[in-house]
Amino acid sequence: MTFRFRAAAALEQQQKREDHARRALADAEREARTAAARVDEVERGLARDGDRLLDVQRDGAPAWRLAWHQSWIARQRHDRDLRRRELAGRVEIAARAAEALRTALQRRRALERLRDRAWRRFQTALHRHEMRHMNELAGLRHVARIAAEGESHGEHQPHRPRGRNDRSAGR
Repeated sequence: MTFRFRAAAALEQQQKREDHARRALADAEREARTAAARVDEVERGLARDGDRLLDVQRDGAPAWRLAWHQSWIARQRHDRDLRRRELAGRVEIAARAAEALRTALQRRRALERLRDRAWRRFQTALHRHEMRHMNELAGLRHVARIAAEGESHGEHQPHRPRGRNDRSAGR
């Protein structure tokens, strides 16, 4: 008897799906970190440009120069908003990838539990099979020993069941 799990191919396929989901999550998290770094970079640039505008205003720069800085800051804010939306999208993708990985893990674990139960059933059936054969062998050895002892004593007589009225058999 050999153990064969019928859903082994499904388990292997599910393990591949889990590996793919794990890689997808790692990629999504890496892209989310990159997007977060871009947001931070744009926000630091925006803070620097805001400080420069204050310096230009304090120095009494011409109006066109102030307008240029304000326009530049407005562009930086727009870029920051784009980066924040990109970050939110990347975080959402990472969340979906994490959910896909959780689902893949649950499915793999369910198949592994089925395999483990099948293995335990196989082990139980194998043990019963071995015990049945051992009992048969022990019975055959016992019969052979009785037969050998009977022949050596000259008492080889077929077994006759005792009847109700057979009083001599019990005494």
